Amino acid sequence: MKNQKALGWGELIVGILFIVLGIYTFINPYTVLKGSTIVYGIFALVTGIMDIVYYVKLSSVPDLLLSCLWWAALSASSPDF
Repeated sequence: MKNQKALGWGELIVGILFIVLGIYTFINPYTVLKGSTIVYGIFALVTGIMDIVYYVKLSSVPDLLLSCLWWAALSASSPDF
């Protein structure tokens, strides 16, 4: 039995793709920056909408229940000495 550490075909393909992506990034840096900005903008938009929906759903919960849940979460996260 041979004991060898061989990389699979998947690692080879990913390595080649990273090299091609790196060369493309050096050739067209503004295109890559534009794409990254669009992805970040979509992520921020979706996160903001989800936060607003979550806030609206929580505003219908009575304040006493929310304060009890807050104290329970606070006490559960405090370190035990």
